[in-house]
Amino acid sequence: MRKKGKSLANQNYQYKTISIYRAVLATITEFKPMDYVTLSQKWAIEHCQHIIATEEEPAHVLYAHVKTQDVYDAYNPGEYFYDGPPIPAKKIIYKSTPEQLEMEFESFKTWLENQELIGRKLPTNQPLQITSINQEEDWEIADQIDNIAKKTNIRPNSNKEVVLVAQVGEEIIGGIYAATYEEEHGRTYDFDIVVNPQWQGYQNVGLKLINAAIQDAKSNDCQTIQAHVVNPRLAVILANKYGFDGMPHHWDGKTPIHNYSTILTRQI
Repeated sequence: MRKKGKSLANQNYQYKTISIYRAVLATITEFKPMDYVTLSQKWAIEHCQHIIATEEEPAHVLYAHVKTQDVYDAYNPGEYFYDGPPIPAKKIIYKSTPEQLEMEFESFKTWLENQELIGRKLPTNQPLQITSINQEEDWEIADQIDNIAKKTNIRPNSNKEVVLVAQVGEEIIGGIYAATYEEEHGRTYDFDIVVNPQWQGYQNVGLKLINAAIQDAKSNDCQTIQAHVVNPRLAVILANKYGFDGMPHHWDGKTPIHNYSTILTRQI
């Protein structure tokens, strides 16, 4: 039997109502008591992709605006239970194949990014740049990445250096720490990713840094790429979107999220 935690209303949530989302098979058209839901449109769309690919059935994302007193903490970060009266839902996406959903998802990204930036005073019209640096020569930039790492509780090993940075205008908003070393199976590229929380979601900065790290690994003639991950959501993205192997789902929902840790790898 599902056991719910505290409601958002009991956690002093700043609003009395909130939008909830749920990826389900296309035959489901309403929210019912104790349904799993999320507050993230993007997360629900990615889950919808997974359902279509694994179930091979049409699926869609439902949403509704409900009272915060009817939304409760669930077992995993980003997951909640809706425990109010049954309500008809609206649809965001209804597609029948992974390819169709991917096309819709790409066209939907810009809208999602703008939604994520609501309330953040960020320059949404400025381009995001990913560039390589030499830590010894660009030590001032590397220091800024170190400050972001401390802010996000990321602790790269001392053998790793800042090799890539994400920048918007004059502001450094994230980066990649990496080290390469030889193993029996060949050269390994070991990396950590950090993004300033104020800028997470901006122009898919996290995904673009991961793509840049993979390209950097290839340019260094590495056969394997490895990531030390302390965020369960990032672990799922690396496994599902980029084909990393490991244990991305081993978080038990009870251990504090700041104690989550796993290592994922993939061949290049």
